[in-house]
Amino acid sequence: GEAFLRAELPGKAPRFVIDTIDLRTGALADRWEATPERARKLVGGYPRFVAPTGDDASGLKRFAAMITRSGPWSTREAPSPLTVRPSPRGDRIIRGEAPAGGQDGDWLMMRDASAGKPQRLDVGLAASYAPNFSPDGQRVAWLGGHARFARQGARVGYVLHVADLRASPPTLTAIPAVRDVLRAPIWSADGARLFALGRVGPKQCAYEVAIPSHKATSLWCHDGPLDLMVLPDGHRALALASPARGGGPRALRLLDARQPDGPRGAAIPLKGVSGMGPFGLPHGQGRALVFTRHGQGIALVDITSWRVVAEHVLPDADAFLSGRHTAHIVNGELIMLRHQGAQTTLVGLRVP
Repeated sequence: GEAFLRAELPGKAPRFVIDTIDLRTGALADRWEATPERARKLVGGYPRFVAPTGDDASGLKRFAAMITRSGPWSTREAPSPLTVRPSPRGDRIIRGEAPAGGQDGDWLMMRDASAGKPQRLDVGLAASYAPNFSPDGQRVAWLGGHARFARQGARVGYVLHVADLRASPPTLTAIPAVRDVLRAPIWSADGARLFALGRVGPKQCAYEVAIPSHKATSLWCHDGPLDLMVLPDGHRALALASPARGGGPRALRLLDARQPDGPRGAAIPLKGVSGMGPFGLPHGQGRALVFTRHGQGIALVDITSWRVVAEHVLPDADAFLSGRHTAHIVNGELIMLRHQGAQTTLVGLRVP
């Protein structure tokens, strides 16, 4: 396997580097470093893609291929690096471009990876966030904004959209029940469901959206922020529930789209778990890893018995792990970054 590490150095002489690491040997296999002029564009500004070297089209194709090879991404919440999101097979590429009106967010421009002029996917919307392809690459889900969805006093409201790419032009379906939480929707492995977050008054709610009917079902609403991890069976998800006003530990809850009447079982409190993004990874069919203790611990949760069965804590008090948005389990090892002092190391942690 291989890992891709993106490093940025701000300042008067900024640098932008993408290293390819051979996971079998730990050796540097390739380095793609931006020219000084392009590094200035890539570092410090709004994170839009600029080819580090060469022409834009070939640079975009190379960068998208890295994202594809380091996936899959459809079944987890993951950022679009520099607003680039390729399909699972790499045959289509979505690239975010600045909206003409100057508002926040992106216009989603989609092109074939082989050739062709990019076409705007989110036609008619003010701006869009967090696109995610379905596992078969035939649909895309994202949060798209328009004045007709705006709440009182707001100019734009954002709701879940799904585009069917099998039609020409693609057909767009708005799902107004799921709105105003700008987080990437997550697909089940078979593409039959979407899991997404929405807001109802002061509460955040977890939804299951059936495909292709686009029927949205609320699974659970919580007074504070929520994060989701979709399990491999495609109908269950772990929800990380954060306190409404801070303080106290976050708690893990189990949701089931087949029984959409609230969480299954009791809450599992966990210390030092970060929200607003991926908080762990599924580990096989019946377990999940959760990053705990502010990056210093990893808890193993057994889904069937619904309890924490093990926890690994880094032995060095000043060390911590990062890279939760892009962490992967490869050949039984959790691949992350380990920081200690000024040293950063790519590590593989054996998980049971």
